[in-house]
Amino acid sequence: MDRDWIRIDKFISRDTASLLYAHVKLSAKRFQDLNDSGVTISDYVYGGYPTPHEASESNIAECFYMYGDLIMDTLLFDCKEKIENIIDKKLIPQYSYYRLYLNGNELVRHQDRKQCELSSTLCLGYDADYNWPIWVKDRHGKEIPIELEPGDMVIYKGCDVEHWREKFRGKNHAQVFLHYNLQDGEFSYNHLDGRVSVGIPHPSNTKHWFRGNR
Repeated sequence: MDRDWIRIDKFISRDTASLLYAHVKLSAKRFQDLNDSGVTISDYVYGGYPTPHEASESNIAECFYMYGDLIMDTLLFDCKEKIENIIDKKLIPQYSYYRLYLNGNELVRHQDRKQCELSSTLCLGYDADYNWPIWVKDRHGKEIPIELEPGDMVIYKGCDVEHWREKFRGKNHAQVFLHYNLQDGEFSYNHLDGRVSVGIPHPSNTKHWFRGNR
């Protein structure tokens, strides 16, 4: 990919985005219902919230997330060929990661870890009276806001492109991130981010795999 980032309108259909948006919101409700019922939640099987320390250390928003959701990992593989055709590069799937941002959440400026060599962020849906942009800084130092409607995607060089979101003023906003490495790239030895299969959490400590999930 010659460009640092590419915006793709209607990468998935509005209907598919709406279904995945509902899935994210119900997953957040499931987590809260289990927690309210006194059920012990461990191993990030149902997603979760980063602790204040994890959020501070890894510069991530304190909002509901899920790493390696089976439906989203399915999307990771299903979108692979389409993204390959857009960037004219072969890819190795790593992992999916979604967030349900809430009012007041923000995303600080950052670049991603090596498992996010080629990243994408896909808008699933939002409840807000404005479009909340993701910002990118191109190789010339220009800061660019990119607004996405449900189904729209930005593909970007995760390790190279600084990106961020300013404080969210709406009710909620769901994004899923699909991360890949290049088959002919420096990190081609990575596969599924060290997991033995799809649809499962990362086996290592969270402080290692929270970084770069933006």
